[in-house]
Amino acid sequence: MPFRDFEHNRVWLALVLIAHDLLALTQRLALTGELASCEPKRLRYRLLDVAGRLAFHARAAIPRIDARWPWRDALINAFTRARALPAPT
Repeated sequence: MPFRDFEHNRVWLALVLIAHDLLALTQRLALTGELASCEPKRLRYRLLDVAGRLAFHARAAIPRIDARWPWRDALINAFTRARALPAPT
């Protein structure tokens, strides 16, 4: 564990578990093909470390992704599938 104090380690572990759950749900709900079943390290390299920037227009954040990024289409499709999910009830 990264801390000496039990309480800090408990909070750290809870955050790690939340991040793991978010990654697993993203893979299940928004990704297809190879990315839907790849390991977290590969997914982080291909999608989370994307070359891009946020542009703001009319109070909306618009992601600008480098056209040369090899997994650009997979990331755009993931955002499209995530937006198409029904709202939680």
